[in-house]
This record gives sequence, C-alpha cells and structure tokens, in this order.
Amino acid sequence: MSFAQQVMPKFAPQPEDDEKSALLATIVECSDDAIISKSLDGTILSWNAGAERLFGYSPAEVIHRPISLLIPENLQKEEEYILSQLQQGKSLDHYETVRLHKNGQLIDISLTVSPIRNRWGNITGASKVARDITQRKQAEKELENFAYLLVHDLKAPLRTIQGFVGIIEKALQSDDINIHAVTGHCRRVANIAKRMDLLIDTLHLYTKMNEKVAFEPVEMRQVMDDTLSNLASLIQEYRVCVTHDALPAVIGNAPQLIQLLQNLIGNSVKYCKEIPAIHISAKRQDKNIWLFTAQDNGIGIPKEYYQQVFEPFRRLHAAEKYEGSGLGLATCKKIVERHGGSIWCESAKGQGTVFSFTLQGARGPA
Repeated sequence: MSFAQQVMPKFAPQPEDDEKSALLATIVECSDDAIISKSLDGTILSWNAGAERLFGYSPAEVIHRPISLLIPENLQKEEEYILSQLQQGKSLDHYETVRLHKNGQLIDISLTVSPIRNRWGNITGASKVARDITQRKQAEKELENFAYLLVHDLKAPLRTIQGFVGIIEKALQSDDINIHAVTGHCRRVANIAKRMDLLIDTLHLYTKMNEKVAFEPVEMRQVMDDTLSNLASLIQEYRVCVTHDALPAVIGNAPQLIQLLQNLIGNSVKYCKEIPAIHISAKRQDKNIWLFTAQDNGIGIPKEYYQQVFEPFRRLHAAEKYEGSGLGLATCKKIVERHGGSIWCESAKGQGTVFSFTLQGARGPA
C-alpha cells in the first residue's frame, strides 16, 4: 500500500480525489527525505525511494516488518515513547536521533512523526519523515573541536605578549633602563603579533573553503604554472627545485587547487634542512580518477602522525622552531575533500614525505 493510500481519506471516490492521490504519491516518491508509514503496532506499511536511499532496504525487504529493525538496540525504548505520543494524537517535530542502515552503519537523522487518522478521525497509524543530518552533525563536531583549538592557539601568544608588555613596562620605569633588553622584548612582541596575524589570515582562508564555488574543467598544468608564479619569491629565496610530470585536466575550482599546491610546496620548503626539492606527478587511477603525488626531501613524518598532520592546529614541532599557522595541511584536506577526493601521506623520518591526493578527471578514460 502506498503512503498516499495510507493518508488519503476514503470518501466516495471523485476524479479530483484520484488526481490528488496521484499527485501526493508522486511528491512522496520523489522526495529526498525518507517517508514511511506504519501501523500503531510499529509495522511498516509503505516505503518511498528516499527511505531506500537512506536506509539501504528495498520496499520488499521492509514492508510488513517491524520498524524496530531500523533502531539501534540501545534506543529501542524510543519507539515505545513515539507510539505512546501517537496514541495521544501528538506529533514529534525534528526529533534528532540515530538509526541503523542495512549495513549496520549508524545514521544521524532528524525525525518528524505525525498520526494518520481514518475518515472517522481515529488514529490508525503514523507517517514518518526522516532526514539525514550526518553531515551537519559532523560539521558541528568539527566546529566544536576547531573552536577549542583556536582558543588555545590564540590565548597562548596573547599571554606571552601580556608577559613581555609587563616586563617592558617595568623596565621603562627603572632608573637604569637597559635599552638593548627592551628592544629585544619589543622585537619578540612584534614577532608574536606577526604570527597571530598570519594565523588570522590563514584562518580566514580556511573558513572560506566552506563557501560554494563553481567547479569546471581545470588544466592542472596551468594550476601548476600559476602556483609557481605565486611562490616565485619563496622559490628564489630558498633555491627550491620544483619539477613535475605532464599533468591532466580535472574537475575543480582553480583558485582552490592553486592554494592546495601552494600549501603542499610551502610545507615541504618549511620542513627541509637542505635545498628543497619537490616533484609533482599524476597517474590515472580507477576510471576517471587521477592520483597526484607531491614528493619532497624534507625531514619526514613519523608514521604515528600521518593522520594528525591534517588536523587543524596540530603541530608536530614548536611554532618557534618551524613557523606556521597549523592550518596549511588542514586546508589541503578541506580542499581535496570539497573536490570529492582523499588526501594522505607516506613518509620515513629523515627521508622526505610523499603527499598523495585524488581528483576527478575532466575527461573520460582514453
């Protein structure tokens, strides 16, 4: 039985009733949300395409089965509460909970449940609308962690500045002023302020990665040229050797891809004790996916930190030893994931690092 048949009252059939029922059925079936109807004992009666996409079951697999198959073991009592609310004629709006996919994966959902009444006004079942909020929950968690780390990274230099300002103030009140010492303290304050300014600029860039941008065919060869042009002064100062193979066209946003390469090259230069050398290559992976690698001759990354280096503000070294915002590789990760790809690294301490990432090709396989 379709959802429309469940909710449409059965009065004397009229042509307009059939049209309304057909329209409602089409709307339900085309909805991105999971729309389900069930009886008051929790038996599933209808199941739209959105429900199949969200939970992984086909209608034949779930209709006439208990709704509890979607509910994790520790949340089974929720259904008792929902049914008790329905029997009282009450609805639940945007109730956030967790449900089970067919493969056992947990899904964060927002649930709206409303009673279904027959022609006499009696409650005979319920309609459920479930919306996947997994990405929103992940974003909220990421924001919470990001805010915590940001506060820490901003407070530490501020406390240092306050300390030096106090020292300078006392020195200036002394009859025997050590100008050399005061100048040194002022220089330290200026350097810390410079690092904070860099952090704020990089933070602004990092948050901009969430903005919607146009994706189109982009020649990575041109992206590489633009990247090297932007880094010309850095390359000249550190005598950086950047080489690359033939690079393909991909689907993406050129400014973000330029930022991606800039950050990878800049990171390699920063963590190199000799003349920096970076080689960028690309090879076709599965179907129309390209695998890019950026290999350097830097100090390397211990295996236990492969994941940590891509987290915001996660530094492996003190900021005084290697300057930076702690957001460079985190920005790379955000850019690549916005493009539907993945990024990771492989390394050995003292033997350089290979950063790998995937992007969708602009053309089909040859």
